[in-house]
Amino acid sequence: MKTQTEKILNVLRVIAWIGYVGSIAMTVIAGIFTIYSFIYPDADFIKNITISEAKLPFRTLKNDNLGRLIFYYILFLAKTYFVIKIWKLAKDALNNININNPFSSKTSIILEKIAHLVIVLGVINFVIGQYVFVLDGLVTDHIKYNFSPDLTYIFGIGIIYLISQIFKRGVELQEENELTV
Repeated sequence: MKTQTEKILNVLRVIAWIGYVGSIAMTVIAGIFTIYSFIYPDADFIKNITISEAKLPFRTLKNDNLGRLIFYYILFLAKTYFVIKIWKLAKDALNNININNPFSSKTSIILEKIAHLVIVLGVINFVIGQYVFVLDGLVTDHIKYNFSPDLTYIFGIGIIYLISQIFKRGVELQEENELTV
């Protein structure tokens, strides 16, 4: 008979796998679309494509600012790479947790790596956001800046780092407990 915690852990493992496979699929789709849009820029569905929330027309950027558009796509693909990496580490951390002996140094290290990657992802998202404003300024002839970082990443980093420290302390307590028996 499985406990409630084991059931929740199994559900989380499935969710992590779905996130991992889904992020890979999204990256592949974005890569294929990027390549296709550069090879066939006159395709009907590409004519109406806009970049990000600034509603920047793809064709205008491709024709007038090709280097900047390529840099945007490099940033975007870097973002998707780090999302894949985070989901992989989350999947690995959940697979590594054993209900009978939940605290392991390997899980603690994985959680710290996730915290570091979320920092990198937050920086990339901030740079992408600023870059979109610069691209919008190039298209509309007035450059705008928006220096408001997304605080949800900072909050998430704090939570993940706190959990990794709890796991570290759990490993220490578990090892002390094993020595006293």
